[in-house]
Amino acid sequence: MSRTLIRILSDSTQNQLREALAAKSSGQFSTQTKLADVRVSPGAYLAAAALLTFVSLVCLRTNRNLAALILIAGTWTAIPLLVFTNRISFDGYSLSRRGLVSFITRLLTRREQSLSVDDIERVEVATLRTLRRGGNVRYRYRIEIAGKELFLVFASGGKGFRRMARTLLPLIPDYKLDGRACELRDHLKDASIVRAEA
Repeated sequence: MSRTLIRILSDSTQNQLREALAAKSSGQFSTQTKLADVRVSPGAYLAAAALLTFVSLVCLRTNRNLAALILIAGTWTAIPLLVFTNRISFDGYSLSRRGLVSFITRLLTRREQSLSVDDIERVEVATLRTLRRGGNVRYRYRIEIAGKELFLVFASGGKGFRRMARTLLPLIPDYKLDGRACELRDHLKDASIVRAEA
């Protein structure tokens, strides 16, 4: 009896698997491709690492050597891992946070760390001018996106940022963007589009 039950169950799971594969091949399921991906700014992680390093030095000063060793080793093992895995990706429809921090937050709050383009309430861009050797001025941008009790922040510093800003900002209505966000959106347009508009 148990063998026939196992055989029936295995046949039903095989049938479900076949149906799912057929639906996938016919295009019923949409595969979400990642259009842009950017690493989250490591500033908060580095501040936490500095604070925990200071606490480990206090432990070392008060002759708690084992606690200091565990704290410093744990800090400088975990923080780089968290920094390198924490990313924001955009698939054309929604922004989602990926990485270990997002996974832990999702387990604790039972809420997905994603925000659709329609749910974005405001976008603010902060600019910072940096002076380079030779008198060259470079701009650094920091984009803050808020909506539905979720706050996402990422900064410039690579091709991922340009791709993210170029694909995301044109999809957001103007009334949700601040002035600098509109300027950044227009600045990152293709040169042929800018020439056609001029």
